[in-house]
Amino acid sequence: MANFSLKILIVEDDPLFGVELEMLVKETGYQVIDVVDNSAEALEAIFSENPDLILMDVDIKGKMTGLEIGQQIKHLAIPILYITSYDDQASYALAEATHLIGYLVKPLSRFTLKSSITLAIKSLQSGASAVAETAAHEDDNAAAIKFFSKDSLFFKQKNVFQKIKVNDILYLEADGDYVLTYLDENEKFISRCSLSQMEELLPGDTFMRIHRSFIVNLKKIQSIDFQEAALIMAGRTLPMNKQKGLQLKESIRKVS
Repeated sequence: MANFSLKILIVEDDPLFGVELEMLVKETGYQVIDVVDNSAEALEAIFSENPDLILMDVDIKGKMTGLEIGQQIKHLAIPILYITSYDDQASYALAEATHLIGYLVKPLSRFTLKSSITLAIKSLQSGASAVAETAAHEDDNAAAIKFFSKDSLFFKQKNVFQKIKVNDILYLEADGDYVLTYLDENEKFISRCSLSQMEELLPGDTFMRIHRSFIVNLKKIQSIDFQEAALIMAGRTLPMNKQKGLQLKESIRKVS
């Protein structure tokens, strides 16, 4: 567990309890990117640091409560573990309408807090199980795993998971039982899974499978040769099947 490079944000207006939460998170082997006590700093940290998990107090300083922040960032799909004094159905219902992963009511023992944080992270990892099973017998080369952040993938290299923004991917290439994911001409990740499995993890409005062996990031295309049924990605010419070529030709805005 401690090898995952997860970023956790703590939003808590009680300084002593905030320090305790930070210590507990670090004991479990994860990174605390910040501890803030008000809504303005919480939102700033969320949008600038893109945390993987938020430990959120409901009653905080500022113009918004923790629940209102949860509603505000719902589109980011960041899981939230609420730690609050509000023990009522209305507050829980509001929390449930966000990306709730847990709801703890104070006061709490140290062991309850630590176990809850650990269970929250394990719960997040369970969302990757379908792809992880395909790599159960992998060696140290790599395995791609869909994690809980919709705009990122975690690639395993030598037991350490590297978080990669989906938008930074140029293209993917099938290579036998593996998939090569290219970030540029020289950097790539090797995953023991199928290209179809990777296709399911990527947003369809940005990525297109242009050939049985290639998926490309449409935003990264350098040029397209429709006559030769090929396109250029990072200086490399990739083949393109006829149907996808016609689809691309109809969708792009051409100037001649």
